Amino acid sequence: MSEEPGSFVYGRHFALLLGLAVMLLAVAGRLPPHGATARFALYGALYSSALALCVRGPVAVGRRLLFTALGTLVSAANAMLGLEAVHFQLGVPVALGHSLILICCACLGAAVYATLVRAFWRPTLTLAALLAASAACTLAVQGVLALHLELQSGGAWVAVSWWFAFSLALCYHDRPRIAVPG
Repeated sequence: MSEEPGSFVYGRHFALLLGLAVMLLAVAGRLPPHGATARFALYGALYSSALALCVRGPVAVGRRLLFTALGTLVSAANAMLGLEAVHFQLGVPVALGHSLILICCACLGAAVYATLVRAFWRPTLTLAALLAASAACTLAVQGVLALHLELQSGGAWVAVSWWFAFSLALCYHDRPRIAVPG
């Protein structure tokens, strides 16, 4: 029997995420107010960089940079989509509408990121993995909302909870499988 390694070096990845999270939460209140789109582009750049730096095996620098650029654009576009959605009347109280939009953006962002991971690093990533990542990110953001942390630190709590939820789901679905001779 042989083991197929996962696509990422998860120990390094989670260490990077933890360092980035501590740094981001420590300085987020002091960052210039560039707006949600710019902040979420930064959050996307940090996360996709942390993932690209932890890909197992040799990978061209250009491929890592392209993944990081696309991850940044996905995060910025997701923030823009959420900001535009706020203008629609949802027939619910405003605070609930904003929460629903944030939750939907977290779910959609996870689905797109999982698709990027599949396209760049793990072509065998399943639909179940994509759904698990989306569900995990949705639950993480709901937790942030329940604790009323979403507006603190420029949305950094939303980003950090999403990072860890997505990475845990990815780690679970990317874990080594034992190949059984057959």
